[in-house]
Amino acid sequence: LAEWIEVHLLAGVEHFYLYNHRSADNSTLALLPYIERGVVDLHDWDLPGHPQKEAMLHCTHKYGHETRWMAMIDVDEFFLSGDGQMLDMREVVRNFDQEKALLYVQEMFFGHQGFERQPAGLVIEHYLNRSDDISRFSY
Repeated sequence: LAEWIEVHLLAGVEHFYLYNHRSADNSTLALLPYIERGVVDLHDWDLPGHPQKEAMLHCTHKYGHETRWMAMIDVDEFFLSGDGQMLDMREVVRNFDQEKALLYVQEMFFGHQGFERQPAGLVIEHYLNRSDDISRFSY
């Protein structure tokens, strides 16, 4: 989780609104330094129904006025350019800085890479092979 935040901070993300839905992996402890710095707002989210959809609605209604751009991504998703390099997201969105703009980002699937267990080290160092076509992708 810390890696995910640090990678996106390097890419120009300034703030995170995170919704914790029943995780039991001490993620709050990992997020504490970012919460204390004011970089993360964390919500414990345990609603019936469709929790991800409800969290996204809550986020846009509660925080949408605080930002010009907002991305709705999971903590296993990273913003990278087509060649796998980090982008400064501020530079990217400047190209779309209009009154009303929506930016669609093509997803790419990395999967388990053949690992039976996650190797030590950074996710972005070990999960390098991808497919941009889910129909050809094997999890």
